[in-house]
Amino acid sequence: MKITKEMQEWRAAGMSLQKIADRLGCGKTSVQRAFARSGRVSAPKPPAAPSSVKVRNLTDFRREHDQAWKIRDGLKRLFAGGVYMTDAEFRDAVSANPSRWRHAG
Repeated sequence: MKITKEMQEWRAAGMSLQKIADRLGCGKTSVQRAFARSGRVSAPKPPAAPSSVKVRNLTDFRREHDQAWKIRDGLKRLFAGGVYMTDAEFRDAVSANPSRWRHAG
């Protein structure tokens, strides 16, 4: 079997080898072999859609969940200028979890 221009167009449009074989009235294996000989077995990949998922790094994760890191980071940032604050004010400033506050510090 030789690949026709029509078969190439179907494959470029993303049609599966089985559907091409059904349209031609032959077996999938025949179509598969024909495309393999021509070097065009796989369908073209669709262009990647822009990702709307925000990629997070380790620092972002720690900023939200790691209590010990929040305390260390808060000490560096907030007390650099000689600022005084209460335990509760500091806990609020670094968005620490009250139930895990004592264990982390």
